[in-house]
Amino acid sequence: VRSSAASDVYKRQGINAEYGGVILGSGIGSTLMPQLAALNVTKYCLGFVVLGFLLSYKQSYCHIGMTIFSLGLTFFGMEVMADAMKPVQSYEPFIEFVASASSPIYCVLVGIVVTVVTNSSSATIAILMTLGGSGVVRLRESVCVVIGANIGTCSTALFASVGRSSESLKVALAQLIIKLIGGIGCMFVLEGFCFLVMRSSGTTDPDDPIDLPHRIANSHTIFNVVSAVLLLPLCSQIAGLSSLLVSRSSFHLDSTESKTEKV
Repeated sequence: VRSSAASDVYKRQGINAEYGGVILGSGIGSTLMPQLAALNVTKYCLGFVVLGFLLSYKQSYCHIGMTIFSLGLTFFGMEVMADAMKPVQSYEPFIEFVASASSPIYCVLVGIVVTVVTNSSSATIAILMTLGGSGVVRLRESVCVVIGANIGTCSTALFASVGRSSESLKVALAQLIIKLIGGIGCMFVLEGFCFLVMRSSGTTDPDDPIDLPHRIANSHTIFNVVSAVLLLPLCSQIAGLSSLLVSRSSFHLDSTESKTEKV
């Protein structure tokens, strides 16, 4: 489904302690789109759309055609967003604003807000890769925005859990806990994380506009893979913590409703 948030929505059909592993796996899966965008596969978006459209007419290839068609539309959307950002790249007030945003915490907040607004961490990273390729942003700030984008993607599952079962909220909170632990951990070792990302691609210049889009995509992949490796043994504890938070909030809400009924 090319979306960790969409996977989390699907998971809320009655899973228990094992949903921590599914969340970690869906996070790794969500890194595919930025990696493909870094390889400039998006320029073939219309070819994917046409091929998928033609295949969907054949009964035996219908589902494959629909998948390719939707993949092409996703690539097309990323291309549109990239083109929409091109005028901004030479807009002087925007360049000054980006240059002044050197605080890591501020960059993380920018990543969270943009992801909540666009409802997609892949969209945020695609925009960031476009800015990085034009030399507007640097590696350190880009990595912090990627961390914020991974935290901000939890908003989809949290919003979807409103008005649903407690199991839905447990999954959404578990995803938020996982992303927060990963984000805070990366912020504590930010310089080392940036060095690892820099060594993952190209030259030794961390802010090289040619390699920066690849490094931004790699930072998203490294963040999710490292989080999965380190947090997989703690899935039961994370599930227990999310269940505890939900049970306490449910108890508080039940107590409030009882007092209201008495009044």
